[in-house]
Amino acid sequence: MKLNYRVLFMVYLSCLVVIAGADNVPGYIVTPASGDSMVKTAYGLCVHSAYYTAADGLAECGEASVEEVAEAEVATQPVTTQPIAPQNQRMPQVLQKVQSVEFNDSALSLFVFNSSNLTNQGQKLLANLVAKAKRNGVFSKVDEVVIEGHTDKIGGDDYNQRLSADRATAVKDFLISKGVASNRITTMGMGEQYAQVSDKCFKKYANASLAEINRITREEEAGESQDRRHMDLELSKFAKQYKELVACTGPDRRVKVTVIWQQTKKVK
Repeated sequence: MKLNYRVLFMVYLSCLVVIAGADNVPGYIVTPASGDSMVKTAYGLCVHSAYYTAADGLAECGEASVEEVAEAEVATQPVTTQPIAPQNQRMPQVLQKVQSVEFNDSALSLFVFNSSNLTNQGQKLLANLVAKAKRNGVFSKVDEVVIEGHTDKIGGDDYNQRLSADRATAVKDFLISKGVASNRITTMGMGEQYAQVSDKCFKKYANASLAEINRITREEEAGESQDRRHMDLELSKFAKQYKELVACTGPDRRVKVTVIWQQTKKVK
C-alpha cells in the first residue's frame, strides 16, 4: 500500500493551524503566521474550528453574532415620536382638589350625646355645605366624598365603634337625599381612637364614675333591643349627672367630611 505523503503533510499542517489559532479567534481557524487572520476557502468563506458556535460569529466573515444581530435589530426599529403641540395650543392642566370640613365644635355639633340622629342644626349645616358646593360649581365635579365618624371615650370600644359608624352613615344618607351619588360616598367609623380632648376632660372631672357606664356599653354588643333600651336609659342618667364632662368631651363627637373633585385649568 502506497502512502500519499502529500496528503499526510496537508493534514499535519492543518492540525498545526487549528492548534495555533484556537485561542486567538474562538471558533475559527487562523494562519499560524499572523495568529488572527482567518483561513478562508476558495469562495471566501471562513473556515470554522470544531468548537465553533453561533455566538462566535464575526461580521467580517458574514456571520454576525447573536448579540450583534439583536443590537442591529434594535437600532433599525422605527421610532415613534409624539407631535409637538404649537406653543399657542398648550394642553389644559387637570388638578385634583381636596377640601375637608370638620364639625368638631360643640356649637357646631351634628349629634347629641349617645345618638346617631342628625340634629336640626346638623341638617342645616350639611345642607349649607351642599348648597355652597353647587354655587361654586364643585357639586357636579365631585369624584369622592369621604365621611369619618368619631366619638369621645365615654363607653366601651365596641359601643363607640358602632356609634361612630352609624353617625357616618347618617351623614351619608343626608347627602344622598340632597343629590350626591351614593357610589361616590365612602364612610368610615373611627370609634374613639382619635379622641382629642376626652383624656383631659376625665382628669378635670375625675369625680365621674366611668367603670359602670363602660360595663353597660360593653354589654350592648349583643344587640338585644332590651339591652339597648337599658343602656340608653343609663347613658341618659349619666349625661344628666355629669353634664360638665359630657359638654367637655363634645369636640370628640365630631364628623369630618372630605370632598375630592377635579378641576381643569387652562395653561397660559
